[in-house]
Amino acid sequence: MCDSCDAYRHQSGGNKTIEYTDHERAKVTWSKPRLLGKEELRPFLTVNEAAFKMQQLHRNWKAREIARDAMRVAWNRVYSPQERRFFFFYKGESPLVLPTTASWTQPCRSIGGIWVWRPVLSEHVAAMRIQNLWRNFAGRRDLRERVRQMYSMEHDPITGAECYRNLKTGEVSDRKPLSLGSERWDQDDMMLWTVEEVVMFIRRCGLKRFAPKIRHFNVDGALLMTFDPEDFLLLGQADSVNAKKILLNIERRPAFSGYNKRAKDLLRRAALRQRHLEGTQYTQVRLTWVGREEIKVAFAPRPPRRRTKFMHSSSILGS
Repeated sequence: MCDSCDAYRHQSGGNKTIEYTDHERAKVTWSKPRLLGKEELRPFLTVNEAAFKMQQLHRNWKAREIARDAMRVAWNRVYSPQERRFFFFYKGESPLVLPTTASWTQPCRSIGGIWVWRPVLSEHVAAMRIQNLWRNFAGRRDLRERVRQMYSMEHDPITGAECYRNLKTGEVSDRKPLSLGSERWDQDDMMLWTVEEVVMFIRRCGLKRFAPKIRHFNVDGALLMTFDPEDFLLLGQADSVNAKKILLNIERRPAFSGYNKRAKDLLRRAALRQRHLEGTQYTQVRLTWVGREEIKVAFAPRPPRRRTKFMHSSSILGS
């Protein structure tokens, strides 16, 4: 009897055939239950039987690897630029195969697929791989654009959550279409940018040195869209020209429709300003002359020393 099913397997005495009995339904059949697949109704394996099967699997795997190594030595996989496909060239010494034999079909396909062969390192194969990658990328991009044309993103009037409406069927779902993958609905919307995407944008503006400040203050796209020119001082950007450069690059984006005025993001900007003021409470700016150029130098003077009770008493004793 099988421990995982309600059936018996026994051999009849007359014709030595195996029959299966379902004791719940009182039904006898010559074929085993289909759910068993290749398994059989039998007790669990003993330790010796399990060890024998593991050894047999390892021997099969080892023999298959030896056969693959021998096949790699006797055959070469070559790419044909004219036909744009691979062919297999025999270079072994077997009397069963004619020398200098080429074939479009893979030899000994039963012991492995294409992954058995080592990659062919040539200019044509490299170009083919790059073209395949580009075709896959372009195909996914076109597919996602078609999906965006079939759907429209809306906001729930009660909860404000995003929902997606199928323009053909009229169905509404709170889940993004699976064909979009990990992409956002609007790739050009800076309000949805993460901190790393803002860092990449600042680097493309030629201001790589301010990237650590953006990570330090967790400036994402929604917070960046609330910045005024003087807010770039928080990033250590004292030059108004560079601040104006960032704002111009934001306004030149095709999806730009105005800066962020959401209340929750304005509160984040106010908290960031307060944090900056608390950290630079003693910062002063003075003008110095180096040669003939006037340079603004920011320095932090030492805060006034606090007088303790011990210092006050010692000064009285000294007097």
